[in-house]
Amino acid sequence: MEETQLFRLAGRTATIKIPCDYVHGQSVVYWEDIEQVFPGVQHVVNGEVIVTLMRDSNRNRYSEMDVNMWLKLKAK
Repeated sequence: MEETQLFRLAGRTATIKIPCDYVHGQSVVYWEDIEQVFPGVQHVVNGEVIVTLMRDSNRNRYSEMDVNMWLKLKAK
């Protein structure tokens, strides 16, 4: 079964499932996938906490290129 994460617009009850990938030991939903479903989205929250973009062990944000390269290496 495909892993998904539920999202909804603030103030609404209807939810949308977006597929996750497993990257660097974390379940990841790509920002582009969120933007496709929610055009104009500016941030994601979990309760009252902002969900930040993925970071490495030095707290530097991963770029899309970093994630894509990791996925290609994993597929080999």
